[in-house]
Amino acid sequence: HWWAEELSGFAAGRARHPLTEVLLGYAPICELGADAWEALIPAAFAQREAGPFSTLGDMLDANRHFQTALANIEVTLHPVLDIENSATAASLSCVFDESVRLAEMLARDRLPISMDLLARHQLSRSEIGQAGPRRDAVLREHFLALAARVGASETRGLSPLTAIRLQANLKRCRRAAKAEDVLAESARNLDRLPPSSVWAGWKAARRMRASG
Repeated sequence: HWWAEELSGFAAGRARHPLTEVLLGYAPICELGADAWEALIPAAFAQREAGPFSTLGDMLDANRHFQTALANIEVTLHPVLDIENSATAASLSCVFDESVRLAEMLARDRLPISMDLLARHQLSRSEIGQAGPRRDAVLREHFLALAARVGASETRGLSPLTAIRLQANLKRCRRAAKAEDVLAESARNLDRLPPSSVWAGWKAARRMRASG
């Protein structure tokens, strides 16, 4: 609710937060209509309240609503960005982040695993919080499916940081899906980037520079 007030004021040329204060000094951002900023708030609430999800696709679609609203603003900062590809990449990364924080999400009554996957493995919502071979089987399939989505996503028009995050999460998903303890492996070395992600960021930066 605080951010709803802040973004409403920002659209009228007022700012209290250090981030919005900086953005007020950037003319193209200030030219955005109030609708662009106000769209973030209901999208954020909808994303927080959504779920549980029947499929992985439903989960990604729920994330895309907010990420598209955000990408519509980001493209003002970087006009060469592709809104659809950026929203897709960010949604995939958000789903990965929530999957890694499984215990935290369950404590907040959020389920970062699709219901069809639980049904296929005959596992309940309460049982997914319990470590063991059955949970590992569910998570292994989940991370494999997520890796397939990430690997098939379009990288054209991504910012360097988005490209880095996407490639790093692809490696992490694939690594987790092969591990004995899937959840522990998915969260291992999150503070480190694989060389392939640095390469992906460098290529994205070159594309942005060539298109600018």
